[in-house]
Amino acid sequence: MRTTLGSKAIETALSEIYEPPLPGYGPRGGDIDADGVYWVALASGHVGSFDRRKCNVLNGPTATGKHCPEGWTLYPLPGPQMRGVKDTGSAEASYYVLDRLV
Repeated sequence: MRTTLGSKAIETALSEIYEPPLPGYGPRGGDIDADGVYWVALASGHVGSFDRRKCNVLNGPTATGKHCPEGWTLYPLPGPQMRGVKDTGSAEASYYVLDRLV
């Protein structure tokens, strides 16, 4: 979620929500790096990066949360996947991602 405050913070604020595309799901702890890219641990066994600058749609009636898959990159965590699961990812379940904020 990203919020831009307006002249009257509560009345004119604009909030945007971005959901990771499948097979990524379940955002946990994350951080924003010095370039404004959001890094997040996902329950799917991925680390996700989200770069809003890559989005074709930022807000409006078609901004439903799933409107910017092009802004996401999913990186499978190392380690084995659960038996029988065909999706990328790992049985590894990181709780938090801390990126260098330099």
